[in-house]
Amino acid sequence: MMFAAVVLFSDSNSAKADGPVRACDSVWEVSSRGLSECPRTDECPELTVTRQLDCLWRTASMSDLLVDVGTEPPARTVIYVHGNWMCQPEARSRALTVYRTLCARKCEPVRFIAFSWPSEREDHFARDVIGKKNRLDADAYYLATLLQQLPPDEPMGLVGFSFGGPVICGALHLAGGGTLAGRQVCAPTSPEHCVRVSLMAPAFDRTALTHCGRYRQALVKVDQMVNLYNSSDPILRRFRFFDRSTSPVAAGFAGILEPRSSEPLHPNPKILQFDCRGSIGRTHAELAYLKCRAYYRAIENVLGR
Repeated sequence: MMFAAVVLFSDSNSAKADGPVRACDSVWEVSSRGLSECPRTDECPELTVTRQLDCLWRTASMSDLLVDVGTEPPARTVIYVHGNWMCQPEARSRALTVYRTLCARKCEPVRFIAFSWPSEREDHFARDVIGKKNRLDADAYYLATLLQQLPPDEPMGLVGFSFGGPVICGALHLAGGGTLAGRQVCAPTSPEHCVRVSLMAPAFDRTALTHCGRYRQALVKVDQMVNLYNSSDPILRRFRFFDRSTSPVAAGFAGILEPRSSEPLHPNPKILQFDCRGSIGRTHAELAYLKCRAYYRAIENVLGR
């Protein structure tokens, strides 16, 4: 048994995404890099904020972001969360690639926020992945605190790859009133949120969204979720080695086990799922999903279409 092969990573050769941000859009990065993996719940975390202007990432503040959120005309907010093995420059490049796919759909004005978490590759494969898995709850909490600060009636999309999936679903679980690793957000976001979620190869247990699952409150404010999984994924096939006590099966490998069903792919109006195996084959590379037609269904979803 090769435990060292159990690695959840983003392909390291990030695509370049040159060119300015559209005049009608704004592009931001909100980062938890450098913050503790044991966040304090009695104070607001100091997330680092930067903004893409004139093809450069410039220092900004949460206040700047919130001012932009309040400007007219309104823009749809789309939050992207990257996967593992992404240093900050790679994460930024990948975020801009995702932003360009939104623009290619001729979408309305977008406020694009890249949520960046400490995912640099460290240590031996197995130690790296276990360490990152233990960190995800903290970053879900940090993302939840960001969601709290956004207007409750603003249309929102969230898109994530691999470990970005549990960060997103953990944050939505907390925003829906749930508890994660003994933490709750001070005041869960109100029910007015209209959230669309699209996941690619999500690295969490496929039972996590069921009524007894780890992220059972995550769908409370979600209008629709699209899950792109790959039943030939060589990394997620070994996902069970993460937790030998429960032997989980990854939602990015076998599909999400839906909330009120005993069948993994039973039709549910809130969840659409597509097996991308035929289009991308045996891989866990994020950019490979762009070859799957369902990827563009996932992008349309976070744009509210």
